[in-house]
Amino acid sequence: MSLAVIGLFVLWLGWFGFNPGSTMSFQNPADVVSILMTTNTAAIAAVLTSTITSWLYLGKPDLGMTINGCLAGLVGITGSCAYVSVLSSLIIGALAGVLVVFLVVFFDKIYRPFRIFRYGGQESARRTERPTRPGNAPRRLPRNP
Repeated sequence: MSLAVIGLFVLWLGWFGFNPGSTMSFQNPADVVSILMTTNTAAIAAVLTSTITSWLYLGKPDLGMTINGCLAGLVGITGSCAYVSVLSSLIIGALAGVLVVFLVVFFDKIYRPFRIFRYGGQESARRTERPTRPGNAPRRLPRNP
């Protein structure tokens, strides 16, 4: 999980280059600062709400849900980061943080039966041997005269 947290911080830092960099100009620095603020507040709100939601719903705080919540907040604000206020970005991030917890639980329940097929398929592929002739000599096909 430590590598996942480091990866999250790298993505979060990269998001600060992506969202303000999408403006393609720095003629009005207030716009860039506003984009930075909305991006960061949405991510922070999503971290807090996903942690609280997973704690209430699952019975314990889950670091994986917190990481997913942060990413959901960043993704949720990306399309509108230049056009919403800081308060709106808090709401967007909070909704994304709550939503991601329930979506992760929902998809985990849907795909749980398919895990056995994945592991069973890997195990059978690993244990399958090619039939060979005695002495492991490859069989040669006769040539046409």
